[in-house]
Amino acid sequence: MHVGEDEVLLDDSRRFVEHAVAAGVDAELDVWEGMVHGFLGGIGRLAASTEALDPIGSFLTKCFNNSATQRN
Repeated sequence: MHVGEDEVLLDDSRRFVEHAVAAGVDAELDVWEGMVHGFLGGIGRLAASTEALDPIGSFLTKCFNNSATQRN
């Protein structure tokens, strides 16, 4: 989960990821300094939004690879 440091729901985001991990879900929290709610909507306009695509892609690739391995 990517969330801005100035996100009004930052504490809720932290708790959500903590509960997900405690339940065995492969979840991660990335807090982006100086960013606000919805900052990922600025892809192509905000450097942080565009930069966030790489770790999102890496996480999804890891999840999809793990899922494919478990099915085989």
